[in-house]
Amino acid sequence: MSRAVNKDGLTVKQEQFCREYQITGNASEAYRRSYSTANMKPETVNRRAKEVLDNGKVAARIKQLQAEVAKKYVCTIQSLAREFDEAANFAREVRQAGALVSALEKKGKLFGLFEKDNTQKQEVPKGEIHPSLLRMMNYRHDGSE
Repeated sequence: MSRAVNKDGLTVKQEQFCREYQITGNASEAYRRSYSTANMKPETVNRRAKEVLDNGKVAARIKQLQAEVAKKYVCTIQSLAREFDEAANFAREVRQAGALVSALEKKGKLFGLFEKDNTQKQEVPKGEIHPSLLRMMNYRHDGSE
């Protein structure tokens, strides 16, 4: 008797495995949630989970699911800069200096003004504007120059 497969060539259990793997990030847990494992030793579950994960069609479906999620939650420099600007504007309105400084500092880090240790990346001669600060000041959310 042949098993039913979906448009991706996967059985119902394989598709379930892909979805559970997407949620948990753990092949053994995805296998336990998708297949009957009550009488299996943990080593057997691990081995079978690896076998399913190594299946080319399963791997392709997992990549497809990951791409769908990534597309939904795309985060860009433009979207982050817009969020920091909104936070800074709100902080100005409610007169919260600490929140304003924090939003501006984070935006500066986004545009490369600071290293991890909060020091400036490069020395700038006196009287000149740091290139990253200039880039941040000239940034427009609509992409225009």
